[in-house]
Amino acid sequence: MAESSSDTVRPDAGDPRPPSGLVGSSADGHSLVEPSGHDEPPGSEASDEPSSERPAVIPGPSIWDVLGRGVRAAGRGISSAVQAVDSDVRADLARAPLLGLTLLTAKHRPIVALPDDGHRPMILVHGLGGHRGNFSPMRGWFALQGRRRTYSLGLPEGPLGALGDRLVETLAEVVEVNGLGSEQRIDIVAHSMGGLVARLALLDVETTNQVHTLVTLGTPHSGTHAARFAGSGRARDLRPDSDVLERLSGQAPWSGPTRLVCLWSKADPLMQPAETARMPGAEHVELPEMTHLQYLLDRRAWREVAAALSS
Repeated sequence: MAESSSDTVRPDAGDPRPPSGLVGSSADGHSLVEPSGHDEPPGSEASDEPSSERPAVIPGPSIWDVLGRGVRAAGRGISSAVQAVDSDVRADLARAPLLGLTLLTAKHRPIVALPDDGHRPMILVHGLGGHRGNFSPMRGWFALQGRRRTYSLGLPEGPLGALGDRLVETLAEVVEVNGLGSEQRIDIVAHSMGGLVARLALLDVETTNQVHTLVTLGTPHSGTHAARFAGSGRARDLRPDSDVLERLSGQAPWSGPTRLVCLWSKADPLMQPAETARMPGAEHVELPEMTHLQYLLDRRAWREVAAALSS
């Protein structure tokens, strides 16, 4: 018999599996496919290439956000601190810049003769840390009322006890330059510590006979405990137990040829207690809701001063 010349390729008889990738049939007629050699299901093959996706970055607050929050927090803190301060103190602090404008005037002015306006000459004495210009608003108002012969005294440096002597000299100068006779008197209006300066001057008998009326505006006649918060020599002289107040203690109750009128207020934050602005034996005028610096800026106080000097 001749050999077959068929080109059919047969699988190796020693390998019962069909060639890779070939489809065969099992004995029961089902088709067989050679496995690919991978355990992963289709479509889940792992890739050796790194992923192109990066973790999401959450932006933090900018420096302006941080600064803004800091400023707002500081503002709330300042507002709380301000609100914690007594309302009368806040009112005085609010007036301080306006009163500061009066410091632009000269600190000292020579005493010169002024035309007779039909009224007694008036000398104004400022308080602790004050300036002769503090009385500029009041003097302007008095000028409109026809009272122009006024002198605002600038106190020199030195202890409070020595300032009374300066006022005695000023009174003598006013009398001399204006040619006042022995029967003509002078009025004094003094703010705060200036009232104690005036009382020191009035320890001199001759000076007492020259002064008709002394009006004090928020003067600590018996001292003030608020002075314990300041350390200057003059501030210590305003304490209730100071040597200066011991010198003045003999004037209470008030008597003598000079009339004393005390303007005072329960709202004055620097008078501790408020009644220290009163003087036994003197006349008292209470001004409700009048703070310490307000005496120098409020027409209510000026009108009371005018009333006291005209009565």
